[in-house]
Amino acid sequence: MSYYTHGETVGGESSLWGVWHNMWQRIRNPNIPEYPLYGGRGITICDEWTDSSAFIAWAKEHGYQKGLIIDRTDVNGNYCPDNCAFVTARKSALNRRKSPDYGISFSSRINRFRIRLKLNYKEHYGGVAVTIEEARILRDKLELKLNR
Repeated sequence: MSYYTHGETVGGESSLWGVWHNMWQRIRNPNIPEYPLYGGRGITICDEWTDSSAFIAWAKEHGYQKGLIIDRTDVNGNYCPDNCAFVTARKSALNRRKSPDYGISFSSRINRFRIRLKLNYKEHYGGVAVTIEEARILRDKLELKLNR
């Protein structure tokens, strides 16, 4: 059996089955690398989607298209109809758990916090700050600028 990547779509019902199968793998298979981020932290799949045909029917009625991936609106919520949608990979990447200080590092050489974010494999520099609070503000401004 081939293994699809998270939400990979190659068209047709078999790719939707792959999306469903991969959800189950992330939730129930402790032998895959993604398990700690999903099933390992308590994320589940609703009873309605225990049957792949019910999930496939829902997906077809709720915006499934080639090139889109399934995304949970609440990253701490379960896989269920009221918490899932099909979105672009870019939009999904914006909807992930982040540490409070992502994109911020401390440089002991200059005794300042540096702000750097990556978007589409390109690094963007947001300046330096004296305090972590100032650094978070600069980081948030840079993120808004990049996501327009």
